[in-house]
Order: sequence, then structure tokens, then C-alpha cells
Amino acid sequence: MKISKKEKTMLCVLGSIIVGFLYYQFIYLSQVDQLQQKVGKENELKQKYDTVMNTIKSMEDKKVT
Repeated sequence: MKISKKEKTMLCVLGSIIVGFLYYQFIYLSQVDQLQQKVGKENELKQKYDTVMNTIKSMEDKKVT
């Protein structure tokens, strides 16, 4: 069975679309999820840092007076 040039081109396009979809589904989405988790942890740590710095500042203010 011979495949014409047009059919080969269509199969290549279909293959590219399938590879792109699989990459998006299995690799890209998992990386986005990991990134969101790390951003959430970063925000938590920033909040804890700010709380600690405010506590230290208030302790220093009490010490001075």
C-alpha cells in the first residue's frame, strides 16, 4: 500500500498534534501544579518571615523605651 505525499503530510500533522497533546497532558500540567505548590509555600514563608520581623521590631521598640 502506497501512501501519497498529501497523506504523509496529514499523518505528520496528526502525529505532531498527538505529541503536543500528550506533552500538555502529562508533563506541562504536572509542572504547573508543582509550580503552584511552590508559590504557595513561598507565600507561607514570606508571611512567617514578616510576622517574625514584626515581632522582633516590637521587642526592640519595647527595649528602647
